[in-house]
Amino acid sequence: MPQTLDDDSDAGENFEADIDAVSGTEASDGEDSSDNELETFRTIISVPQPEAPMHEVRKATQQAYNSLRVEFKALKKDYLTLSATVPARSCNRALKKTSALDTKITAEGKKYTLFYHFWVIPGVFPTTPQPDNDPRNPTRWASPEAKLNGAMAELYQCVSKDLHKSMEKYSSFDSLFRAAVSAERSNIVHAIKSCASLVFSSLKLDPTLFSSQTDARKRDDHDLLCLLKKNGEGEYIRLAPVLFARPDAMVADEFLKNPVLVKIIQVEIYGKKILSGKTKGQKARGQRCNAQCVTEGLIAGAAVMARFLLTHDPEFTATGAETKINYQADYDFYLERLFKRTPWALSVMDYFNKEVFNITSKSLPTTSNDIPSISQARTWEDDLLDALDSPASIPASSAVVDVVSHASISVNNAQSASATAQVQLDISQLTLGSGPIVEPTASATRSVPPEPEAVGRCLLR
Repeated sequence: MPQTLDDDSDAGENFEADIDAVSGTEASDGEDSSDNELETFRTIISVPQPEAPMHEVRKATQQAYNSLRVEFKALKKDYLTLSATVPARSCNRALKKTSALDTKITAEGKKYTLFYHFWVIPGVFPTTPQPDNDPRNPTRWASPEAKLNGAMAELYQCVSKDLHKSMEKYSSFDSLFRAAVSAERSNIVHAIKSCASLVFSSLKLDPTLFSSQTDARKRDDHDLLCLLKKNGEGEYIRLAPVLFARPDAMVADEFLKNPVLVKIIQVEIYGKKILSGKTKGQKARGQRCNAQCVTEGLIAGAAVMARFLLTHDPEFTATGAETKINYQADYDFYLERLFKRTPWALSVMDYFNKEVFNITSKSLPTTSNDIPSISQARTWEDDLLDALDSPASIPASSAVVDVVSHASISVNNAQSASATAQVQLDISQLTLGSGPIVEPTASATRSVPPEPEAVGRCLLR
């Protein structure tokens, strides 16, 4: 029997009271909040047709309520996570003022979520300095220990230097930072979800499918499945068709170049107003950080969000409740590929910098920079992407992004290079089974990736 709003009346009142009691917290995008409330209100009061029978009106209202209930539960979960990190309440239920240190830690957590990683791996706090560890070194992914050390090194690059000692000594740093990451991840997904029909408009999908994340039609919709699975059948795959520039012609060098991903990052940087061609209004997340270039984390985040929004998973969690897609593992997969500095990876960075920030790199021949290979189990995804590395050299791109400090992002106009890796790879030649993989015919030009010092860098100063 459907639940009614009365079921959660007490919890809702307490929840709202707790929210009102919090002071000194930074609001998410104001335009997102007001727009979302308006959209939700319209959804609740709308009816299929003016002359619709009462049972259809009730059904529409119940669906709207169920959608709100799912969002409320997700918000309440984030609130409870955050409330566990704040000082004890006084008898009048007012919270103590958050310290300046805690506020800075929360701000750093939000920045980390947007530009670096959607999740904080276990065991990373308290950190220890990693002066000789390059988080972009391919060996970062060789073992759990290497991955942990790489994450620590990345934190020292991301977090403001005046907080480095706190990362190592302050007992509450872990809980505050993780709570900020969790809350900001939910806020980012919520902002993209609220304009999903516009984000996916180029794919000619039924816009009503995005009115509710839990719409039952999404489970079996053929158009959605063709964007999530190979030929729309079998398992959900991390190299989902929606991530390619042309989902119906999955070519290796077009991986992670779908315009949908560009729109997602544009909304993160400029807000939803960018989708309607507007430039004025309240600053969005990226603008508050003065972002002027993309990071690998931005692209990986856009990729997992694009897949999530096409599914019927009710909430964006590390593993999808319905699809069992391991979003966290796939995020790391995309990140690892982008960190390899292959011609394909550099071309992806060039593509997003041009589309989002109108940054165009300059050609510059580069010298050899051999990267040690890692022995690991082969998958058909590896063969697809590694095909971009195989042929002879050309000048490589400049788009490796090194975000190394803390308050805003700017572009250092160091010497840079541009490249195009042309690879035609027919995915139908690859196999998911245990048998031999048919070698595809590929023609490509390639350059050994540039030295990091010769690359244009994004600095968070």
